[in-house]
Amino acid sequence: PNKGLTLREGQTLQITVPSWRANDIDIPEDIIEEVARVYGYHNIPSILQPIVYVDQPKEMEDVFVFQNRIKIFLKHLGLNEVINYSMISKDTIEDSGLKIKDHLRLLNSISEDIEYLRISLLPSLKKNIKENQGKKDVLKFFEIGKVYIPVGNKDLCSLPQEIYRLGIAVNTDYYDLKGIIEAVYKELNIEQLLIPEINEKDGVFMTEIDFQSLINNCQLVPKYKPLHPYAIIKLDKTFEIQPHTTYAVVRQKAFKSKLLQKIEVVTLYRNKLTLRFYYSSPDRNITEEEAKEELNRVRP
Repeated sequence: PNKGLTLREGQTLQITVPSWRANDIDIPEDIIEEVARVYGYHNIPSILQPIVYVDQPKEMEDVFVFQNRIKIFLKHLGLNEVINYSMISKDTIEDSGLKIKDHLRLLNSISEDIEYLRISLLPSLKKNIKENQGKKDVLKFFEIGKVYIPVGNKDLCSLPQEIYRLGIAVNTDYYDLKGIIEAVYKELNIEQLLIPEINEKDGVFMTEIDFQSLINNCQLVPKYKPLHPYAIIKLDKTFEIQPHTTYAVVRQKAFKSKLLQKIEVVTLYRNKLTLRFYYSSPDRNITEEEAKEELNRVRP
């Protein structure tokens, strides 16, 4: 039957809709409906088309799997997830102590509140804590999101480097946040190679961890080793470290001892790092003097 449509055949079908059907046939799906009506709905088999699944790139799959795992774990620890804009205001940057010149500014920003691309999750997390102070005594927030690091000359309009990070902010104390970090490492079976800096500003304790580093150092299947049949000697030592000295360097030097079984971070305050060392032998009891002798060899 004549539907008033003009058809021009070729590699693609070009269909001209008559003016008197302009309100009736508006989108390509309306053409499909016309064809189906002419052909007969009863002639169309009632079967589902096979679903085509397109694999994600492995690196993207890893990111989202780990995001979900960490989000669930942090919620079990009592933290609340927040999702902030990737753009922040000049006031938010200055309030956090960061420099405006380190950020990329949007040329077509619709508001001063979303004028700069963030280079850190912490300014927004600090703002979240401050805005909710009067609603609850204890606040613990986290966010997993991208930051945008300028690459090269900002005047040349080069695209920024996009990096996933995990940010955590609490209004309790240093030890509470330190415990959260250690719990995340333990959940992911990470030996504490990545000790992040903990910042305190206006009563808010914050930290930021590179998310890809968590993925690279995570161990989904934990490794087990038998318990030591002999006593373990625990010794604490405080090191005065230089700004360029990392925990990984101290750890690497300490594990040159064959008697050292484990190291724990006790406190980190400015340039003072206190570590706890566990010494033992798999075939005999060692003395405290032996353990102290091994500890005295550790230098940052």
